[in-house]
Amino acid sequence: MTIDYQALREAAEQAMHDDWGFDADLFHELVTPSIVLELLDEQERNQQYIKRRDQENEEIALTVGKLRVELEAAENNLIDSECHVAELEEALRDKQALLEASEKRNAKLQSENAYIRNRYKELDLLIGKNILVMQAAIIEWQATGDAKSGLAWIYNTLFGPGELPDESEKDAQAYFNRKYAPIDEKLMALHKWFWEQSEAERAAGIRIKGGK
Repeated sequence: MTIDYQALREAAEQAMHDDWGFDADLFHELVTPSIVLELLDEQERNQQYIKRRDQENEEIALTVGKLRVELEAAENNLIDSECHVAELEEALRDKQALLEASEKRNAKLQSENAYIRNRYKELDLLIGKNILVMQAAIIEWQATGDAKSGLAWIYNTLFGPGELPDESEKDAQAYFNRKYAPIDEKLMALHKWFWEQSEAERAAGIRIKGGK
């Protein structure tokens, strides 16, 4: 059913100024029970529509509020993540610097180790040379029976680098004892150190085996 709202409005306005005359009768003809019911139904539909819209608006407002909270949480998480990334980058830079320093230290240690190994090799060769010279001196003495010829081997070996004893030295045993005492002390200290290292390594090996 279609309601002519304009006709109803005009009839109502005329009836208000007619003291319930002709125009009032026309108004009553237009306002039938079915019209009243339709108006009431339409009013109810409008109220339901308004209620639904209010509910929708409320739901939208709740959704917007929830989204704002989520957005704020996401922004805070992003800030925390950025701070965490910055901390990780700083830690990475520190580790890179530490790695570079370790690499430099390792290169330096390798160079020092190479130097020490070569010095040790040099000393070993010098000791071998001196032993060889003394052996050659004995061979010369035994072959010729001339101790001076044998001594020449030792003399020439010491004379080259300027290692001859002072001419004021007259007592060979006293000279040897005096010069050898500090050497012997250092050798004993080295022997002790090697022994302690060996014992420590042996104990560590026992602990490792026991742990397994």
